[in-house]
Amino acid sequence: MCLGVTLNSSKGLPRKATSCKSESMAAGVARCLLLLAIVVAVASGSSAQRFPRPVGYVNDFAGIISPQAEQLIESIALQVKGKTGAEIAVATIESTGGIDIEQYAVDLFMNWGIGERGKDNGVLILVAFKDRKLWIKPGYGVEGAVPDARAFQIYRDILRPGFRAGRYDEALTRAVTKIANLILAEAGEQLSLSDSTVFKQMVERRSRGGRQRLPAVFILLFFFPFLFIVIIRLLAMRSGYVGRHGGGFWIGGIGGSSGGFGGGFGGFGGGSCGGGGAGGGW
Repeated sequence: MCLGVTLNSSKGLPRKATSCKSESMAAGVARCLLLLAIVVAVASGSSAQRFPRPVGYVNDFAGIISPQAEQLIESIALQVKGKTGAEIAVATIESTGGIDIEQYAVDLFMNWGIGERGKDNGVLILVAFKDRKLWIKPGYGVEGAVPDARAFQIYRDILRPGFRAGRYDEALTRAVTKIANLILAEAGEQLSLSDSTVFKQMVERRSRGGRQRLPAVFILLFFFPFLFIVIIRLLAMRSGYVGRHGGGFWIGGIGGSSGGFGGGFGGFGGGSCGGGGAGGGW
C-alpha cells in the first residue's frame, strides 16, 4: 500500500510521501512478466503437441487401413511424386482433441511440410476416426488441379459415403486415385498402365454392402512375389547357398522393400499451405 505521508526519521516530522507512480509501474511490469510466462508455457506446451512423425505417404495411426490398400495408396503417391514432384499424404488419427478438423489439417500439413519447398504442391487427406471427421487440404501449388470445389466433390461423392458404409480402404484409395489423376492430368501425365487393371478393379469397383473385400487379382499380385521369394530362398538354403543381396522386391508393379522406403521414410519436401480445402463429418 502506498501512504500519502510518512515520518522523517531524523526529525520526527511528517513529510510528503514519494509518488506512487514508480510502485504502480513496478506492479504493472510484474503482471506483464507473469502473463508472458503463462503465454510462453502454453505455447511451448502446444508446440510439443499432438503431431506424430510421418512414416510414409500413408500414416494410419488409427489403424483402419489394410496393408494391401496401404501398399496400393503408397504406389499411387510414389507415381505422382516421381512424375510431378507433388506429394499426396494420407493421415488417420483417433481424434483432434477438440481442435477444428480444418485447423488441425493445416497445422499437420505445415508440421510435416507436405509438398516441395517453394512449390507447395502437396495434398493431405486427414481422417479423425473417433470424431467422424474428414478433411482434404491442398497446398497452394495444386489448387489449380484440386480447387476447393473439386475437393468438396471428392469428399461428398467418395469419402463421406464410403466411410458411412465402413468401406475405408475403398474410399481412401478412390479418393487418392482421383486426386492423383487430377494432378497428373494437369502435368500431362497419367498413372502407369501396368497398374490399370488393379486400379479398375480395386478403385472403381463399388462394394455391395458389408466391409470391403480386395479383389482377388490384387491379392494374387500382392502375395505371389512373397511366395516366389520364399521358395527360391528355401531352394538356396537346401543347396547350401544364401544370396548376398538384401530383401528388396517388386510387387505387381508396386516398388517396395523390407524397409518400406529403402531404410526409412525420409520425410516430405518442406511445402506449406493456407486455409481452405473441404470436408466435414460422415
